Amino acid sequence: MRNVIIILVIAIVAFFVWKFIPRSETAVYNPNIITETGSEQAANNTPKMEDGTLPTSTNTVTYDGTAFNPAIVSVKQGDSITFINNSTGGMSVASDPHPSHSIYPEFDQYKTSSKGQKTFTFVFDKVGTWGFHNHLNSSAVGSVTVTAK
Repeated sequence: MRNVIIILVIAIVAFFVWKFIPRSETAVYNPNIITETGSEQAANNTPKMEDGTLPTSTNTVTYDGTAFNPAIVSVKQGDSITFINNSTGGMSVASDPHPSHSIYPEFDQYKTSSKGQKTFTFVFDKVGTWGFHNHLNSSAVGSVTVTAK
């Protein structure tokens, strides 16, 4: 009986460590990379940058319930990415690490009017490489590299 209790305690501790310890911010290599598209901007529907200007380009990343496609995205500062949930489950895109979302705290769908929506558009106005994940399925990850204009 004592061995069963010890095994049960170890299993519970292992589960909580797996569930709540942040994972690596490094995305898995994916050759499908988006670059800026130069697509037309919809002034009324496109989020604005902090200085009030419109993004220079909009890109799309889809989510199928298990992964983002493409998982690695490269954009210029001021470009936006629209994340589209094509799954039957939920999606809440947020910056790494999970669950604190602290490397780019503004990049968090849950904190916007897009909370619970099938699409989320975010304007990347900070230069750097930003890991992201689906907060509702933290094994679905990706990264955005933002370069200066």
